[in-house]
Amino acid sequence: MNQLKTVVRSVARNTASTRRFASHGAEHKYTDSVTPIEPSKLYSGAGTMMGAVMWFWILWRAKHDLPHLLGFEHPWDHLPEEHGGEGHH
Repeated sequence: MNQLKTVVRSVARNTASTRRFASHGAEHKYTDSVTPIEPSKLYSGAGTMMGAVMWFWILWRAKHDLPHLLGFEHPWDHLPEEHGGEGHH
């Protein structure tokens, strides 16, 4: 039993001292070996345009739906009034 403890301790010491992590320590700089590729003006412009359309749509929907969501107005307050009994279900 003592031999087993001794072997386990020695293996644990050896593996702890030679343990490696994914970052390979502080001596390796991954960003030095990577060259970023700049997108073309077409893709940059398309991304800006899509972002602008997204925000315009969000603000448009907020303008129309926010009073209803916050409870300031009811959705049925703006329905056209029916004159007569026709079409009433």
